[in-house]
Amino acid sequence: MRTLSPLRLHFSWDAQAADVATHFDTTHTVPAVVLIGPAGCGKSAIGGLVTEMLADRFDIVNVRGVTFGTENAYFALAHLITGPLQETDSPVAVLRRLDDSLRARTTGRPVLVYVQNFDLLDPQSAAVLATLMGAGEHASLITCHEVEAQPSLMGPIAAGLIEPIEVAPLGTRVVLGALENALGGTVPFPVAERLNRAAGGNPTRLRVLVEQTLSVDALTNRDGVWVLGRDGVPETSVHGTGVPLTSVYELLSEPEREAADLLAVFDRIPAPLMIELVECDALTSLEKAGVVTSGGNPLAFQLVTSAITAAFAEVLAPERFRSIWNTFRDRVRAAAGAFEPTAVMRATRAGIRVEPADTFAAARAATGHLMPRVSELMLDQLEPGYPGALQVRADNARQRGDLAAAEAFALEEQRTAISVEARANTFAFLFIIALEDRMDLELSESRLSAMDDWVLGEAQSSTYARGLALLCRLVMCAQRGNWREIIELSQGPDFLVGHADVRTVNAMFVAEALCTTGRQVEGIALARRVFAESMTMQPHQLRGASIMAMWRIHLLRGEWFECQQLAREHRNRYPERTDHSVAMEELADAYIVLLQGRNERAERPTRAARGLFAHLDGAAGSRVGEVFGPAVPNGASGAAPEDAAAEEGGELPRPIRFIGQVLISREHYDRVPLADAVAGHIRVADEFHLRGEYGFELFAIANLLRVLLRQDAHVLVRERDLVQRARRVIRRALTHNDGPLASVCAAFSAALAKDGPAAASTGLRLGEALGLGGFILREDSAGAPETRASEGSSSEPDGLSERERTVFIALRDGLRNREIGMRLGISARTAEGYVQRLYRRLGVRSRTELFALYPPSEGALPIDLFGGVGADPEMPTGAGSVTPIRPERTG
Repeated sequence: MRTLSPLRLHFSWDAQAADVATHFDTTHTVPAVVLIGPAGCGKSAIGGLVTEMLADRFDIVNVRGVTFGTENAYFALAHLITGPLQETDSPVAVLRRLDDSLRARTTGRPVLVYVQNFDLLDPQSAAVLATLMGAGEHASLITCHEVEAQPSLMGPIAAGLIEPIEVAPLGTRVVLGALENALGGTVPFPVAERLNRAAGGNPTRLRVLVEQTLSVDALTNRDGVWVLGRDGVPETSVHGTGVPLTSVYELLSEPEREAADLLAVFDRIPAPLMIELVECDALTSLEKAGVVTSGGNPLAFQLVTSAITAAFAEVLAPERFRSIWNTFRDRVRAAAGAFEPTAVMRATRAGIRVEPADTFAAARAATGHLMPRVSELMLDQLEPGYPGALQVRADNARQRGDLAAAEAFALEEQRTAISVEARANTFAFLFIIALEDRMDLELSESRLSAMDDWVLGEAQSSTYARGLALLCRLVMCAQRGNWREIIELSQGPDFLVGHADVRTVNAMFVAEALCTTGRQVEGIALARRVFAESMTMQPHQLRGASIMAMWRIHLLRGEWFECQQLAREHRNRYPERTDHSVAMEELADAYIVLLQGRNERAERPTRAARGLFAHLDGAAGSRVGEVFGPAVPNGASGAAPEDAAAEEGGELPRPIRFIGQVLISREHYDRVPLADAVAGHIRVADEFHLRGEYGFELFAIANLLRVLLRQDAHVLVRERDLVQRARRVIRRALTHNDGPLASVCAAFSAALAKDGPAAASTGLRLGEALGLGGFILREDSAGAPETRASEGSSSEPDGLSERERTVFIALRDGLRNREIGMRLGISARTAEGYVQRLYRRLGVRSRTELFALYPPSEGALPIDLFGGVGADPEMPTGAGSVTPIRPERTG
């Protein structure tokens, strides 16, 4: 018997996604598109790829239909609208509030509303969204199973306001190619046709069906040719339930169904218990078929998608569902610690009385997963005054951006809580709101002092309270830039006490302090050792603190592609967040694009961050604007001193002020004479050096290199003494730093010695490959005429968009898809979609045809970026030397 790995039966949707994306290129109308197709046909995958491609041009707003909550009016829209929504609210009033909310987000980039699973929306939300899209004020992308069953959509489609695009089932020839690639040997066309017909063109169903036919030897290999038995493929469904993917369920064997039933009821079951309850062979078969997946820490099994989970749960008879719940609930609870929120919701809908303790645990888990609406639905099922419910409601209010309600709930919990742990949590919660959401250092210090007094007076014996108080102190030190105090506190007696999650986050702050103070090798090693544990933490505040610390570590080292990936992963994992961390992610996007020299792209995320902070607290939004306004297009005008950010943003966290200081000083000193610019950047570097912030110092050095390398060669010769002074400061900074940014600075520094423009070209290309963009030097800089290989020439097509021209230049530079993705800050798969779209635009099918039509200009062919950087005779060697990073060169 032979089995089929689901990873080998692969279908790519990049071409379809690139085609759909072209519908959003118009500037004359507001595009609205609905992707129609059966479950599993790939429409969600296509929609996800399209939103990735359009993320640079649109502000993506996610709305998702789910299998629970549809009995609650406006359930799908609650995360987009400030304030409560009631069933008695008129659709017109809700529509106006939704439109106001979306217009408040459009600060430089139009909104695109991405509605997934329109057919699963509650009726009220569906009606409001269909009306909004039909109005043509906001772009929209929708995925839907059958529009004929959605009367609210049919009207706008019939009027031509929404364009329907049918995602066709898989063609037989596509299936034939995928089968031959996966199985090896020859697959006759009739065999592929019969399998595809039985699967209904559904890729997920096809994968399971092929696995099943292999497992029962109905599909066999005879002399290199795959033969299908007479009764190998079921042609029709015997259930007739109309539920998507039920035909997948009926293909399962009895042991496999038992496993699937357990996962459909409990959603997620720890691996040891799952292996104990079902046959290992059944689990292995389901994993290979792509129905069940395992992952997480601790390891657990679950069905591969929510659609399959919902379909399998619907197949179960109510008696069977209740029997499974009652039989296994105690064992699942004991193994997992708590039920999954979706499992509790599903059980409640099935008429099962869930214990209040289980409901509360699930509500708290939903809050940890950043699903405040689901959490509130479960909290409403508890009696008033249930212990701990006020703190969970406080968390939910903060996630919704309602800080006043969050503080009111927390203060009431602090007044009524009995346990020391509960009171410690409220102290920490109020401190974090003051520090991160309101950005009020005076209020933060007051609340932290109150917590310290309470710990010393009433909770001295509680290791939990002492550990949490230390964490709050470390957070305050990081906000103020007291890095050495963090390292000193890590040597104290309270550092190793408290909850394990708290200790992990404490270690992340120590790692950040080490990286900032010049011990980057030690700091990044510690961060990588403990960070993976923090991603699975249940308290979302601790998880968020760890993620932001890792983001700042990547930032200091110049690992900006990793910064973007980390923010994108967190955004995709928790798409419904509206709390402070969303504003921080918008600000993080602004940081990166500003540092990469793409100022035109920084305006939208900076304004969005300012608006989000202002929504939480008006003063906080104003302070963000004061710091970043001068560095952003259409911001504040006029000269800004190098310490403008420090003066105007005294209430802001030290890492934010540091970036503001670097960016504003760069903008200012680009407009002054060379001697003043060099002296100014050296003053900034000296300030960071005296504070022991050697990681920050490297950014000032990068600005210094930027000024020098933009000069003509004869100017540098004339200002030899000035250059030598600058190089001494550069060497000082490089002895304390490691990582991609240090490598690029070392390469550019060599350009100031004997290597000249050739080293500048190497540094430029190294910076592009590592995702650093034009932070130090751009290809069109005046002082680097030999580095213009990537500029446009006469051999360039007309009428390309900015993104298409960027892809064209990258192709002409000889970059592969992965390298193009690194340059653009996107995945290799998305980059491939852009390349294919450009091919269609130019009427070519390969790079060879492209170069035949548009020959590369002289010097534009790819070079070996990592074949060695010209040595600087004055550059330090040994322990403090910098070695260029050698990334993997793959297509």
